[in-house]
Amino acid sequence: FNFGIALIVFFDLWRVDGMVLHYSNKEDLISIYNPPDYVEYIKHDTTLYRVLELSGGQPVMSNHLALYRLQNVFGYHGAKMRIYQDLIDVAGITNPFLLNILNVKYVISDRYDSIYGNLVFNGTKKVIFNPNYLPRAFFVNRYQVEKPLNILLKMKNGEFNPKDLLFLEDTLNLKIDPPAENAYVEVVEYQIQKITLKAKATGNNLLFLSETWYPKWKCYIDGKETPIYKANYVFRAVVVPDGEHEIVFIYQDDKFELGSKISLALSASVLIGLLISLIPYVKKLRISRFENSHSRT
Repeated sequence: FNFGIALIVFFDLWRVDGMVLHYSNKEDLISIYNPPDYVEYIKHDTTLYRVLELSGGQPVMSNHLALYRLQNVFGYHGAKMRIYQDLIDVAGITNPFLLNILNVKYVISDRYDSIYGNLVFNGTKKVIFNPNYLPRAFFVNRYQVEKPLNILLKMKNGEFNPKDLLFLEDTLNLKIDPPAENAYVEVVEYQIQKITLKAKATGNNLLFLSETWYPKWKCYIDGKETPIYKANYVFRAVVVPDGEHEIVFIYQDDKFELGSKISLALSASVLIGLLISLIPYVKKLRISRFENSHSRT
């Protein structure tokens, strides 16, 4: 009986879950999932970059661009990190200076505004190429210690060159060297929870990464952990020693990992318990079969 109930439930869940995989209205399916013309244009660019979508000059609060694997600096999330919300509120997400630091290469808009760059596509929406966008990761010449609010205001007003100067909230206990011409940083792998860089430093060079600072992220240079500093209020920076290195940023949350292991162990315990509970029924079935065969003989 228990096996029969389990089989019926399994079949019913499989049947219902399978429905969402077979959308019946093909016209709706095409309109929803087919990328619009401006997305197709942008997707020809296979480099690493971000975009910003505007409507009437204001950022669009939508996550639909994620469907096409476009990294959008705005959108909607009910639980943004406070430091990123501060960046939006104070420095302004439509601020061209900030967009450069955020690696925004394209602005999608319903109208052309030359402050963001050059119009490169004019279809159902306009695509504006930002010629001043900065790479996702690069070396800077020097740093300066500043108070958090002042850092945000300096970005709001565009008061510094991001490739020359980086703002930290605490002093480093080591000397920083400006990178030489042959220094470089290259993004080798980019995933949600892991970013791998290949870099050549020409001294103790300060590397800036245009990703949100969060304490659960760890950085390893050639397998050895190194501190991640909160740079320009919301981003990350690490000190890279002289030479060629593999730099790996990885998200590591010990509590999450512990919870995952506990969940796995409990699930395994439930399955083992179910198997053990079947032992008496199997024994009873074998005894019954033995008695029936013995009575016939």
